[in-house]
Amino acid sequence: MEISYVNVGDLKTKFGFLLSYLYHSVHISVDNISDVLVSSSLLDMLEDNKLDEFMAMTNYEILMILFPNAKEIENESSNDIGKLYWSGIQYINIFLNYRIPLRQILLTLPLSEMVKKYDVYHEMNEIELCKDYIKTEYQFESILKYFRNQKKMSIRQLSLLTSISESTLKYLESNNNYIFNISSKNMIALSNVLNMDLVFYKKKSDFLPITFSLLQNKLYVTYLSIAIGKYLNKPFPNLNIRFFKEKESNSGEVYLYINESPYIEIDGKEKYIDDIILRKLLSIGLDEYLSEYLKSNLVF
Repeated sequence: MEISYVNVGDLKTKFGFLLSYLYHSVHISVDNISDVLVSSSLLDMLEDNKLDEFMAMTNYEILMILFPNAKEIENESSNDIGKLYWSGIQYINIFLNYRIPLRQILLTLPLSEMVKKYDVYHEMNEIELCKDYIKTEYQFESILKYFRNQKKMSIRQLSLLTSISESTLKYLESNNNYIFNISSKNMIALSNVLNMDLVFYKKKSDFLPITFSLLQNKLYVTYLSIAIGKYLNKPFPNLNIRFFKEKESNSGEVYLYINESPYIEIDGKEKYIDDIILRKLLSIGLDEYLSEYLKSNLVF
């Protein structure tokens, strides 16, 4: 059984330096960076839990995917630690702590708007930015309206093309929570007309940010125990979770990629849980933990 490790700080640093590199070293505008990241499926490597592949790519390789005709500017540094770098860090903070697909965050909070938040939030507890984003922007900066405007369509035109009533479309645009609960029929109709990627209908990212330190956290283990207990029809089992791994980790700031099911002891006995089911249980426990933890502090 194999588990790969990637440092959390490395992910934040990479994304921060990527945005800084595109702006300072390639001279791509902030709006262009934001729009292309939203439309590109590059960031879906995270949705597919392929963070190791993303981390292995150089900034230049990513540039060639996003902007194949762009050129680096000679003698320019990509390591500028300023507003663009800070913005990248904050996108990853929101992504991890609320488990929102990263392309969705960039759509509802474009890079130009994130940069503006630097003077307000950069010396504050970062959790305040996360909470304010959820309260004021994520639900109400309509994802559906964005795609409709991209096609330069009125609600009436969209209604005629999708056979979805105007009142329903207005309802779906009023709060993103509604688009996340859309019927399959309406989702297919909108996707066909607006070319709206399925990631934008998802309320929660598929990326599973389980850290080694999190598995040692009593609160998280409690929520995980409840989830596993319900699955096994055995409330509150005494869990002892161990992972087969090739190397020890001392920092705690690592991600676990669960490629195969780990060894799990419940009440002193080994128990096999299917990998797909285990991922769901870990995810349920994580959602409960983040909901509680974010009331006071950041978890990542």
